[in-house]
Amino acid sequence: MSILRALFRGLTQSLSYPSLLFLLWFATLLVALPGALLISETIRQDLGDSLAQEGLRDGFDMDWYSEFEGRQSGLAQTFEPSKLIAAGPFLDNAEAWLSGRLFRKRPALLGLAAIYGLLWTLLAGGVLDRFARPSQFWTFGHILESCGRFAGRMIRLALLGAPLYYVVFRFAGWLLGRVAASSPQATSETPLLLATVFASAAIAAILIAVRTILDYSKIILVTEERASALGAFVSGARFVARHPIKTAGIQLGFLLLGLLPVAMYHYFGPGTGQSTVFSIVLAFLAGQMVLLSRIYLRLGLLSGQMAAYRYEERR
Repeated sequence: MSILRALFRGLTQSLSYPSLLFLLWFATLLVALPGALLISETIRQDLGDSLAQEGLRDGFDMDWYSEFEGRQSGLAQTFEPSKLIAAGPFLDNAEAWLSGRLFRKRPALLGLAAIYGLLWTLLAGGVLDRFARPSQFWTFGHILESCGRFAGRMIRLALLGAPLYYVVFRFAGWLLGRVAASSPQATSETPLLLATVFASAAIAAILIAVRTILDYSKIILVTEERASALGAFVSGARFVARHPIKTAGIQLGFLLLGLLPVAMYHYFGPGTGQSTVFSIVLAFLAGQMVLLSRIYLRLGLLSGQMAAYRYEERR
C-alpha cells in the first residue's frame, strides 16, 4: 500500500462514520466550553460599564489589555491578542508546544489539557475498534462499550508515552535555550534564525516520531486485542522502525492537509472586526467548521495508519 493510497483510504473511511466525527466534536466542545465561559465572564466583569467596553467595539484596545493582563491570574491569563488575529492561535500554540512554553507559562491549561487528553484516550479504543471491524453492526452503545473495554489499556499506554514527551520537552527547552544564549555573540541575525529553525525542526521531528509510535501502538493494541500495553508499545516501535518512510509519509501527509483548516481559519475565523451578532455567529460557525475539519483529519490519520499496518502485516 502506497502512502497516497493510505491517505486516500483514511480520508474516505472517516467520511463513512459521521457519528464518530460529531461524537468527538461534542466531547471537545464539552471540555472547552467551561474554560471559554470562565474567560468570557472574567472579561465581562473586568469591563463592566467602563469606556473601554465601547472602545473595544471599534477595535482592540492594547491599553485596556495591558491593565487587564496585570489584574488576572489562572486561566484568564491565556487570553492574548495573538489569539484574535487570523491564524494566530495555531501559530502561537505550535510555538508553545515546540518550546515547551505551554507547560511552563500556561499551568492553568494543564488541567484542561489533562481532561482533554484523558477523554481522547478513553474514546480512542472505540474509534479504532470501529475502524478495525467495519463490517460489524455498530450502534452508539457498542462504541461506548468498546471504549470501556480498551480504556484501561489505553490509559496504561498513555502513561508509557508521557515520560517520552517529558524528555522531548526538556530537551527542547535545553536546545532552544542554548540557541538563545548564543544570540549576544552573534554578529548577524541570519545564523541565529537558521539555528532556531533547525532546532525547531529537530524538535518537531522527534515529537512526530513519538506520536507515530504511540499511534501504531494503539492500533496494534486494538486490532490484535493485546492485553499488554507495553507489548503493544514495543510492537509499535518495531513497526515504525521497519517502515520508517511509509509511516513518516502518512503522518507528514496528514500534517500538510492540516494546514488547510489553518488557512480557512485565517480567512474566515474570528478576528477583531466582528461587532454585530450576525458577524460573531458567523465567526463562531467558521471556528467550529475548522474544529470539525481537524477532528476529521485526525480520524483520517488513524484510519490510514491502520490500513497501512494491516496491509504490511498481511504481506
